[in-house]
Amino acid sequence: MKKPAPNSNHTLIGKNRSDSSVVTRFSVERISRKASTDLSAELAKIAIDVNELEAAIQELPVVDTARLVDIHNRIESNEYSINSDSIAAKLLSIETALDPY
Repeated sequence: MKKPAPNSNHTLIGKNRSDSSVVTRFSVERISRKASTDLSAELAKIAIDVNELEAAIQELPVVDTARLVDIHNRIESNEYSINSDSIAAKLLSIETALDPY
């Protein structure tokens, strides 16, 4: 008597189960390696971004402390007027530019 050909009605048992096959294990290992490689690539990109950020920070102008002290002294002696409406408008425009929703 011949064995029937496998079809969707047959269930494989034991060593022949599809989830323990060499092909399945190879596929899972390959997917795991790819995920690990993708993560490494993402981390490398982040490291590059951090390096670029550090370089950009180094290029920022140094604070002119003499000017800062002068403005501070003028504010303290009421010789420097602060336009709060202008400051509020600029803050709102920055907020809108950062989060347009």
